[in-house]
Amino acid sequence: MFTAATVDSPNIRIVHENVQLTHDTIAQEFVKEYDGNIKSSLDEFEAAKGYSAAQNMIIGNQASVYKHLFDDLQTLTFKNPYDMSNDLDSAERKLLKNMLFQIARINSNGNFKFKSPDDAGIAEWVKHNQYYLWCPLERASKATRRSSAKAITNGMRRFWHKLTHASESFDEFVQGLTYEERELLDSDLSENFYRCHLTNPFSLSIPSSRSGITETLKSRQAMIARNGAEFFETNLRNIMIDFLCKHISTT
Repeated sequence: MFTAATVDSPNIRIVHENVQLTHDTIAQEFVKEYDGNIKSSLDEFEAAKGYSAAQNMIIGNQASVYKHLFDDLQTLTFKNPYDMSNDLDSAERKLLKNMLFQIARINSNGNFKFKSPDDAGIAEWVKHNQYYLWCPLERASKATRRSSAKAITNGMRRFWHKLTHASESFDEFVQGLTYEERELLDSDLSENFYRCHLTNPFSLSIPSSRSGITETLKSRQAMIARNGAEFFETNLRNIMIDFLCKHISTT
């Protein structure tokens, strides 16, 4: 590996230093947001469920701790934490209120219409805006996939897809682009990809400034139909980390 100091070209040194500066800025912003608004809630919830950091090192799968938060694992929607008629316990209700609020706050760049998950009116608003309960979609971690026989089957199906679609496999291996990210970028490759403009792949499954609710719902349904629900992550800690990271790095 070379460093900026060992490269003769001043232009390459400038690029290298700017990339490093961007990386450091993203890292600082991530730590500030994650430690300040997300981590403690997840830690408290896992402790309440008897799932320790030591257990995760041994078992390697936190997904089972979060499964009960989902109202429907086939559509990957969360239970409504403001609906007191469902079977969420107090720890689950508290966590979901905060995590759903953080997703909305992050996705709106801090301009969400409510200031806290306990604001007056938010419970009524959620009843009429069910997309608030949608789980951001991303490929499940290996630990999560190991806990599901269907996920293993879908993994084999995806492997065959890679063998028969070489260009997609190349993008994923060399450029780090998943099938979902490639699909998202294909819509504006000439404008964004070749200008190195990053696009947030979560905008395929969560309404954003680039897509409305109806359009995003169709996109979600298509992703789940194509890959199967077991393909997607249900470990809420992984989801929150990646959702925050992608947002910071693409805004």
